[in-house]
Amino acid sequence: MRRFCIGWDAPERIDPPRPVSVSAFAPPHLLRAPPKDPTIMARRPARGRSLRDLRAEVEAVEARDREAAARAPATPKRPKPEETSRRKPLAQPRMRVVWAVCDIGGRPVATFPYAQKADAEAHAAQLKVKKKAEFFLRSIKEPIDPTDD
Repeated sequence: MRRFCIGWDAPERIDPPRPVSVSAFAPPHLLRAPPKDPTIMARRPARGRSLRDLRAEVEAVEARDREAAARAPATPKRPKPEETSRRKPLAQPRMRVVWAVCDIGGRPVATFPYAQKADAEAHAAQLKVKKKAEFFLRSIKEPIDPTDD
């Protein structure tokens, strides 16, 4: 229990304030540490080497690599395997469109040439009356038999 008093009577115990997480309330740009000296925008690398020195070092390493490659025995190149010709895909059979009279499960019951749509509709109507079930027309593609003319 906290007891605050004015004057000579000191409280028995004062709890320190709990730290509040700033990240929960502050946007991220405020969480970054400020620069040590705001007047300095950019500094040289910490090592104190200039870009000229760094470039010379890189060129020396590249030269050493080139010399090592020249001294190494040339490895014979493997011959490329001969490219095998790809098989041509099998020719797809020629297809024709026909009208199919289908039952409610989508299974074809009868087929008619595309030009005979009226006959297919009449057949579907006869089957509806005869079997007391639903039948419908659908155009489907089927392969052409070479024996059909």
